Amino acid sequence: MPHRHRTFDPDAHMFTGRGSAVYDRLAPLLMGWLYNRVAADVAAANSIGLVVDLGCGPGHAAVRIARRNSAVEVVGLDPSPDMIQRASAKAESTGGPPRLRFEMGSSAALPFADASVALIVSSLSVHHWEDVPGGLAECLRVLQPGGEFWIYEPGVLMGREVERTVRRVVPALVPRPAFGRNTIRLGPIPVMVRMRLRRPPAA
Repeated sequence: MPHRHRTFDPDAHMFTGRGSAVYDRLAPLLMGWLYNRVAADVAAANSIGLVVDLGCGPGHAAVRIARRNSAVEVVGLDPSPDMIQRASAKAESTGGPPRLRFEMGSSAALPFADASVALIVSSLSVHHWEDVPGGLAECLRVLQPGGEFWIYEPGVLMGREVERTVRRVVPALVPRPAFGRNTIRLGPIPVMVRMRLRRPPAA
């Protein structure tokens, strides 16, 4: 059965209305360490240009990325209007950098021109996509030659499932892609997998 892009479901209570408010309060308490890690990874990569946080939720990671990286413009995308409203309000109330903005959008149709994005990060999001191959194709479309897509997925098993899909699909979309992965641990416990997909540089 073919996959389909998941459109925003207003009945997905975790991501709308009161559910989005609860998510917004709990996310930095439970996952603040991950958001800090993503921002630190972006800083260590010395990225320049446009960085997209795909599936940004209420914006905790995107705000951290923008604050730690003065050489990038950061756009947070999420299909939930409530999440985007919360993210935008957070950036405004906390004096978020002017090079940070939030927009509604999803992997189904990224609102960027071809080869215009330096880096895409997605934390705890890809496993929600119904059409992972289609989303990967969109990400590769907008990435600059040499640009990268970093996927942070929870748990070893879920991370491996997403990684298998990425490694199976991407070589058919672009020639000579580069892959990397590392396990993120809290103490001795492996809790997260980061996958790195690099679009090949221009010949």
